[in-house]
Amino acid sequence: MPTTLVSGLLAAAGLAAAPLPIGPAARNADFLPETPIVLTIGSLVKTGAGATAIPDRDRPLLQVVLGPEATPLGVADRLYDLARNTLPAVDRGKLPKVVDMAVLLLRRLGWDSVAAMDANWNVGALVPLPVQHVAAGWVLDVGELTAPAGGITDYSRIGRVARLLTGADPLRPPADQGPDRLRARVAADLLTAIGPAPVTTLPGIGAALAERLRRNPYDAVIYTVEVLRALQATGQPPVDRRAELATALVAALRDPELDLVSATTGGHGVLRACFTVLAAGASRDRLGAALLQPKDAQQRYFGLDQRLPARAKVEPPLSAPGLPRSSKAAMALGRRIEVGADSAKQKRDQSVWFGPAVPGVLKPGDVYAAYRASIGRPGPSAGPAATVADKIFAARIAASLAIAPLEGQLDGVRMADMALLSFGCQQWSLHVNKEGPALLERLRAREPLLFDLHFGMHGLAVAICDSKGRIATDPVQTVVADNPLAFTGGAANAIEEYYPSFATVLRLTAGADPANLPEGELAPIKGKNRGRFELLGWTVELDKNGAETLRRRAAPDWAARFRLAMTTTPEVWTTQMQQAAFRFTRLIGEVTVTAGQSWCGHRHELTELLSSEGAAAIAADVHINAPSALVDLNADNIITAAWNRVQAALTTEAGSVAAAVAAAHVPGTNRLNDATLQRFLLVLGGRRSRRGVSPDKRLGYVMSLLDKTPDGLSARPGSFAGWR
Repeated sequence: MPTTLVSGLLAAAGLAAAPLPIGPAARNADFLPETPIVLTIGSLVKTGAGATAIPDRDRPLLQVVLGPEATPLGVADRLYDLARNTLPAVDRGKLPKVVDMAVLLLRRLGWDSVAAMDANWNVGALVPLPVQHVAAGWVLDVGELTAPAGGITDYSRIGRVARLLTGADPLRPPADQGPDRLRARVAADLLTAIGPAPVTTLPGIGAALAERLRRNPYDAVIYTVEVLRALQATGQPPVDRRAELATALVAALRDPELDLVSATTGGHGVLRACFTVLAAGASRDRLGAALLQPKDAQQRYFGLDQRLPARAKVEPPLSAPGLPRSSKAAMALGRRIEVGADSAKQKRDQSVWFGPAVPGVLKPGDVYAAYRASIGRPGPSAGPAATVADKIFAARIAASLAIAPLEGQLDGVRMADMALLSFGCQQWSLHVNKEGPALLERLRAREPLLFDLHFGMHGLAVAICDSKGRIATDPVQTVVADNPLAFTGGAANAIEEYYPSFATVLRLTAGADPANLPEGELAPIKGKNRGRFELLGWTVELDKNGAETLRRRAAPDWAARFRLAMTTTPEVWTTQMQQAAFRFTRLIGEVTVTAGQSWCGHRHELTELLSSEGAAAIAADVHINAPSALVDLNADNIITAAWNRVQAALTTEAGSVAAAVAAAHVPGTNRLNDATLQRFLLVLGGRRSRRGVSPDKRLGYVMSLLDKTPDGLSARPGSFAGWR
């Protein structure tokens, strides 16, 4: 049996005679804190005695945050470089070899213990180094990285020697294996504390979460937020027990540990959630200090919806070997999220917009079938006991699902045109207040913790507004008037019935009130209205002289954040489905064009002209992709254009206006007959084929569904029950 640590390990791995590879990917780890570190040789200050002594938790240790592909050998090499570059020359000869340092670092994480090493070497793990902050600065304890004089003889507990060269594992907690599995795990874990036969307590769970947060805050964040969500209403009658757990979690962490985890996006998200659920008190004050949350003139912490904490926060460093060269990826809460290849869109003003686009994989139909109860009303086949409201909702969902293959998947994201960022199954865009911001405002009202985790933490907020983008603390008359389905219940309005028509994007900062970022940023060429453009990571490329060009480019970070939210959060899916149904309410309010007044003396409105399922589906598709074709009151409006063509044809065929009017209507009424409405549908399709994105493809798809059974769209006038 070998008697020296390194020679024995290398011999066991067959590496004794080979040079050890330490490339850039192996070194893919960042120091935390990020501030420049200068080392001196010294000894760690510890508490306890002998073998049980541990570094003093009130004196922070230097850590590394593991990125993808980071190996123990690479981390040791990073530490070796730091020491060699900052230690006085007289001390550099005291440094152990890199491989010795790597093995001893692994021992510090329990690699030679019974516990599996896999639990400790994952992306986002915080690896504590034997470098401690004391009054005089940062001290490196070389003794902690030096093999014992007698070596290690019990190699049976060392584990896999190849781990020295193996990169960090991706995160694989339940949060990354589907939201249903995660929530089942959360429910089971909470039963151990609040179930009929408890074996632990909520403070016990809080302390365990604190330990998990210390090891890997990115691993802990989604799970912890789910635990807090689940504790909002427990027992009968329901009681909010979130503060009980949050208080215990905070109590289990020392102030330097709170500062440390707050500097990671994962830990920052957990501490923000705890700050939100805690009332004023010592625990909330400690969180505010760790987050560096600004205070008002009375020294009270601002709410997280008022100010952005000043604490800088990091993701694990990105390394993406193996991805297609054209594909982009970014880190979001410690997960490497692929957001697709760069795409480009050139506009009439010759501006070119470059950014990532990924279609997604979550099909609306599959998700709707699985989460129908969460969406709130029956599905496409509402039964005989369904109310009128149920039938309206069912008809709208059926039409939305029919056109879903044309629009996108629930987790699709696009940052490749002037919409800035579009997401979800109807490509809700953030450049206009009616679309993406309105959906996000509904999500924020339903799930404030989840909204804050994915969006608010990064400075993006939303607020209900009027049609001109104006907001008010107490709704002003225009805000109420322009959002008729957002104030139906007053202060007690049920969240499920909260449907804002308009919401604006706000930018949160540490030093000022939230900034209202206006619409109208489709061509930010001359430096105006760039708020949303800049918040979402867009930049204008410069030429060799430093002048702005017509090329805009999006960074992938926000695409990754949205995609993570849409792959881990069922409430994002159900909100999308509800918002898809709400689009038909919007159509009734926004499409004011009518037809026939000067021809027959009677106005035919949207709900009559588009009364078939096929016509309603065409309208919804146009409203998603080319809304001006329906909304603008001009000759290019496809309803006006289609009606004018039908009216002219009927008049020519009948020989006179009077005869044509009689032939077009149900006798004795002002209602158009079925033959006229079906004719209008065909002509409307022809007009639609000239407008929007890939119009012929879209029209062909919708037309292919007409009168198809069982999953098609009826062409029969009156078949769409979703207008009223």
